[in-house]
Amino acid sequence: MLKVIIVDDENKIIKLIRYLVDWSSYDMEIAGTANDGQTALSLILSQKPDIVITDVRIPNFTGVELVQKTLTAGLCPYFIIISGYSDFKYAQQAIKLGVEDYLLKPIKKNDLDAALTKIISKNNIAHENSLQVERLLNTLSKNEHQVKSQLLTDLLIKHASLENSAVKELYNCEFSGDSFRCIIFYVFCNICPPDASPSEEYQYILPRLQKAVGELISGYCSELFSIIYNEKIIFLSNYNQAMEKEIISQLQKLKLRILNYRSIYPELSVKAVLGRRADSFADFYDSYSSACHTIQLRFQQINQLLMAAEDYQTSGIGNPSLNLQADKNELLQKIELLDIEGFTDSMIRIRNRLTEKLSYGDTLCQHYSILAETILFGFGMLPVTEPETRPDAAMLLKGLDYYEHFDAAFDYMTALCASWLCRYKENKLSENSRPIRLAQKYIQEHYNESITLETVSKITGFHPAYFSSLFKKSTNQNFMDYLTDIRITHAKEMLIQTDRDISDIAASVGYTDLKYFVRIFKRATHLTPTKFRKLYS
Repeated sequence: MLKVIIVDDENKIIKLIRYLVDWSSYDMEIAGTANDGQTALSLILSQKPDIVITDVRIPNFTGVELVQKTLTAGLCPYFIIISGYSDFKYAQQAIKLGVEDYLLKPIKKNDLDAALTKIISKNNIAHENSLQVERLLNTLSKNEHQVKSQLLTDLLIKHASLENSAVKELYNCEFSGDSFRCIIFYVFCNICPPDASPSEEYQYILPRLQKAVGELISGYCSELFSIIYNEKIIFLSNYNQAMEKEIISQLQKLKLRILNYRSIYPELSVKAVLGRRADSFADFYDSYSSACHTIQLRFQQINQLLMAAEDYQTSGIGNPSLNLQADKNELLQKIELLDIEGFTDSMIRIRNRLTEKLSYGDTLCQHYSILAETILFGFGMLPVTEPETRPDAAMLLKGLDYYEHFDAAFDYMTALCASWLCRYKENKLSENSRPIRLAQKYIQEHYNESITLETVSKITGFHPAYFSSLFKKSTNQNFMDYLTDIRITHAKEMLIQTDRDISDIAASVGYTDLKYFVRIFKRATHLTPTKFRKLYS
């Protein structure tokens, strides 16, 4: 709503202007009135109105002088000058000062309406122009950030080799600070199942966290830009070393913001890692590498938001590790036997022993990777089945990026491998049963013909003796019993549903010897075909 101030030395004129038009219909309100120039100027400076309607002749100084003093103070409201007589000199001065209109007394409603309508139109145009400028500046700022963010993509993901001169020319970066740091924010999901990704949660948190970090520390950096990559936010910061403590202090303020995120998504947790400080852009990749390595040490710092690479030591060569050879052999055996329960039990025992004996996070990660390689090797030794069930190395190792706690990461790998073993076992069983299904289909379609074990085994591609053994193992019946059941079942249907002669029915189900058919039928039903028909038809 636009604010209006009315200035006139006569209160009846002020009252007339106040009630001459419906101000609310113009989305305007009267913010104040004054009877002299000095009071009017003070009111304008305090209220900062959008429109000032003033008489030319007012005490202290004229209406035109009021316009001049308001403009000198840096305010630019729309002015409407009113006068009791036509004075070209005042009108000329008013026009030079950019006054919107010059109205003569007595003020007419139509004239004031026209002046206010013109102001509204002009104000709308100015507002739209302001919005366009703001949008343009936002677009330019966004494009500049995208160009600079491409530097991180090229450097850290595409592994491009970049010189300082190229960085300034290609990415418009001005590194005026004496220090460089890589800052990485990791978002962990501690209940995510192996075959799912909490995309909704990440889409909510990552952009908001990225914006919050920028708002907190960009004022202390000469350059700060970032990318979101693989459920983490990677920042490049360039600043003067004197600002380092203040930057860290600002980042600590994120704790409350992160607690708010966890109230919405309690399964998520956030950690920030500061890579080692670098003196030049050429060493920034080393800062990034140190941040990536430091996050492996999170298993010993569960509840800490910020981790600085300088504050942590790795296990070093002298750290004792566990001999995993026996564990590797045990896992390979379980995979070879497709022993899902045994594999899971072995992984749980290995996990408990690792977490009990090893205190360094990077050593836990090393052992995790060694076991992952062993599992991949074990699956690689299995014959390929359809559909493809071989595990993927990236999926196995993703547990180290997905979970804050080592137990959760190890359980992820265990569950993932168990599911692969289960699918493999199901596919293998399905593959083994395929020739039996083929044989059963053939028997169903040709039961009324002369069928032998040799005939059907030839169709499946197996030796008769092996096929006979496989068939009984899969169906719990030998070949001839299965064939007889099929034939007798069809004979029963024809005895009940038709009046065909029994010898004709016997021939229709594959028996040329009537006496043999009757004997087989009676053995199966404890009734002769004739009695069966009388009983059930």
